[in-house]
Amino acid sequence: MEYRTSVILAGGRSSRFGSNKANTDWNGHTILETIVKTLEKVSDEILIVANDSAAYSHLGLPIIMDRIRDAGPMAGILSALYSIKGQRALCVACDMPLLNAAVLDYMWGIPTWAPVVTPEHQGRMEPLHSIYHKSLRYPIEYAIKRKWFSLQRFFSCLPLHIVYAGILQTFCEDGVNCFANINTQEEYQRLRNLVKKQNLSEGLRQTP
Repeated sequence: MEYRTSVILAGGRSSRFGSNKANTDWNGHTILETIVKTLEKVSDEILIVANDSAAYSHLGLPIIMDRIRDAGPMAGILSALYSIKGQRALCVACDMPLLNAAVLDYMWGIPTWAPVVTPEHQGRMEPLHSIYHKSLRYPIEYAIKRKWFSLQRFFSCLPLHIVYAGILQTFCEDGVNCFANINTQEEYQRLRNLVKKQNLSEGLRQTP
């Protein structure tokens, strides 16, 4: 069995949100705690990449600093790939409270030679919901040195194993977007309202 490492990328400044969105409430837990609970179902270990270790020390998880500062998520992925015990790492953003464990488990189980397993959503790849092979450390370093910080651009140069939307629809039910991320307070409220509506509908269906 492959050793599964999940990595939460929490090195961003949350400038558009206005505060640390990873530590924002989500149904009585923080968004980050919610993500950890989901990842625990599919992981042998969980790491956090963050430059503010004090903000997440209460979780009791290993916290890794960026090897290269001010290079965005690509630097976080690089730090993760230098720190994992196995050959690959699932890297997710710290603002995705609707992560779906069944989707993640499916992605881990795909036999592939491609260095990246990534889902397609709304016609685009999801690099902050992807599995990376550690052999990508050197191409990522090369890209960062040349200030090519766009993961979408990086993906265009790689062989990818793409999990297409048609497959993902069998896991993400009722239209709830398991790839939704939160950048602003407006997006946070909109996603909370969507989940409340979905939970209410589910409760009504189960009422005898």
